[in-house]
Amino acid sequence: MKKYYKINFDKLAIMMLPTMLRNYVMIAFAQVVLSPINWLYNQFIKYRDANLYNLSITPQVCCIEKALNDRFDTSKRRIYITKTLTYAQPYLFLDQELKDDFIFIDNENKDSYLHQGSELSAGKSDFIVHIPAELYTQEVDVKSIIDTYKLATKSYTLNYI
Repeated sequence: MKKYYKINFDKLAIMMLPTMLRNYVMIAFAQVVLSPINWLYNQFIKYRDANLYNLSITPQVCCIEKALNDRFDTSKRRIYITKTLTYAQPYLFLDQELKDDFIFIDNENKDSYLHQGSELSAGKSDFIVHIPAELYTQEVDVKSIIDTYKLATKSYTLNYI
């Protein structure tokens, strides 16, 4: 923290008193008078630190993982993010076209695999957030943190591990 935000109000109260009034009673009275300002100052410092933490988190995967682990899994840090696997959907011929039943990748003579519709991920999600199963009850909080820090064009799915 910068030096211009560090104010010791107890020391300030003593320094602002004239030297002939610096006895224990007057010092205690000045500190009591400044105690609401000291409390307000401490609230400001907490608010400032929280805002600096929020500003330090970016839409990068490592930063979103850090934010989720700091909030929900501080000791084991089991929350992580992976990319969604995308597969190109091969064109299948109809029976009326009388084509071969084999499907090949372009420029290769290797067999291609058919994938389920959920594996094709045709624009459904851009990344998967893997979270522990005990966080199922806090799903709304997890989603709110992810929505706060992710890019607006990205979508995601939650996977409970």
